[in-house]
Amino acid sequence: TRGAHGCLAYDGAFSEAPGLVSHTVDRMGAGDAVFAITACCAAVGMPLDLLTFIAAVVGTLAVGIVGNARYIEREALHQAIRTWLR
Repeated sequence: TRGAHGCLAYDGAFSEAPGLVSHTVDRMGAGDAVFAITACCAAVGMPLDLLTFIAAVVGTLAVGIVGNARYIEREALHQAIRTWLR
């Protein structure tokens, strides 16, 4: 993760996703959330460009949560992905 600059992944080739955040509430735990979800995506063989996009969306959601007060719920992630793909 590269904060406001998005994220970068490597698997024989680089894939980059831009930062999508317009407002940060708290960065604590955002990298952990990104790693947790993208590790699962990588484990099922998700293409790297899709994985980096999801990482950017997860990071965007995570910095909107104060501390570790709650986790990123599946429906919130799905809705955010749909919104960014429009």
